Order: sequence, then C-alpha cells, then structure tokens
Amino acid sequence: NVALGLPIDGRDYTAAAAVLRKLGVRRARVMTNNPAKLQALAEHGIDVVERVPIEALPNRVNVSYLRTKARRMGHLLEGEPFESSAPGRNGHHTRPAVTVHYAQTIDGRIAARTGDAHWVSGESSLRLAHELRASHDAVMIGIGTVLADDPRLTVRLVEGRSPIRVIVDSKLRLPIAANVLARSSRRHRRHRRNERARSAPREARCCARMPTTAVRSIWWISSDGCAVSASAPC
Repeated sequence: NVALGLPIDGRDYTAAAAVLRKLGVRRARVMTNNPAKLQALAEHGIDVVERVPIEALPNRVNVSYLRTKARRMGHLLEGEPFESSAPGRNGHHTRPAVTVHYAQTIDGRIAARTGDAHWVSGESSLRLAHELRASHDAVMIGIGTVLADDPRLTVRLVEGRSPIRVIVDSKLRLPIAANVLARSSRRHRRHRRNERARSAPREARCCARMPTTAVRSIWWISSDGCAVSASAPC
C-alpha cells in the first residue's frame, strides 16, 4: 500500500457496521488482533463486548509479516512471535494441532497447467515443509497426490524423525512401487473408506503384496464411522 501511495490500512469498517445493523446485530464478540477494528465498529454503533484473539502460528516465513503488523498497525499478538509454528511432540495442546500446508502461486493455483506441482514453491518453503514434517506426528495426503506427485513424505532437509504417513485411498489404488512404501518409510498408515466395513477381510488380500516393513496398519472406515483393522489378515 505504501509503495502505491496508499495508507497502510485504509479500511474504516463503515460497510461492515452497516451490514451488521441491517442484520439486526447491535452487540458482537469480534475475532481479531486489530484494535483499530474494535474502535471503528464501536464508533459506528456496534457494541463490542469482547475481543477474541486470533492465535497466529508464526514460522520463519511469516514471522516478519506478523511482527510488522504488530509494529506498524498495533496488532495485538499473544506473546512474541517465534520461529517455528509446529507444536512440540506431546505438548500442551488439549486438542490435536493440525497444520494445513500447501504451496500456491500468486494467481491462486496449486499446480501448473500440466498438473505439475513440484516447483510451485521455492527452496526456503520446501525446507519449511520438512521442518513441519519433523515436528508433527503424522502427515496425511490423498491418493490423488500420491498418483500425481509420488512423494516420499520423509524428513530429509532438516534433522528430525519422519512422521507417520497417512494415505486416504478409497479404492486401494496405492501403487506397490510408490515412494511412501519404500523401505525407509517404516511408519506408514493407510485408510480406506468403504460403505461396508465388514468387507475388509476379503479385500485385505490386496495388501498382502505390500512391503511389510513399509505398512504399519490398514484400516477400513465405514460411512457411519466404524473402523475395522485389516492388519491381521495382512
């Protein structure tokens, strides 16, 4: 904005307050780290009864951005931004900490027109991906990603333990030669969704050819949430 000769933040929240009034909202709990937003809404007649902080997960890619927002725009961050967004293993979280990670081009694409997604990001973000793998217990992808990219999902660019690899595969299409089944990928877990989970033992024979050092367990998950282990038949 500054480079274009515009204010750092030109929003005045007039439209937002008008929409709230149109909906009959006069009081609100606002999820934000921006105190200017709270003040503006109050000036437009919205009674802000509570600010709900947004818990940012800083990492070495976005930490400069977050610190700049705090310094130049007065954003309220809970504590000093740190270098790693990933929680420690068996940390203090009362609920599972889930990180959604993907690379995106400036025009909103996650792959080239040919379907190739290997080099959408650069070396620094690739290293960050490996840092996240090393600090999480598991990494989950769909079978489409396996077939298109054939990833290893191991930790190679940084120090650390490779996570459990979870492949969501609805039709047992995981190739025997897939990189996630390489002998170095010892902690692998595969899930299959099936309308009739009780058919698992019959279809479990399909996994008999998989390397035993690669596959930790296979589960069939029915639409009603019932899970049947196929580890024994394999």
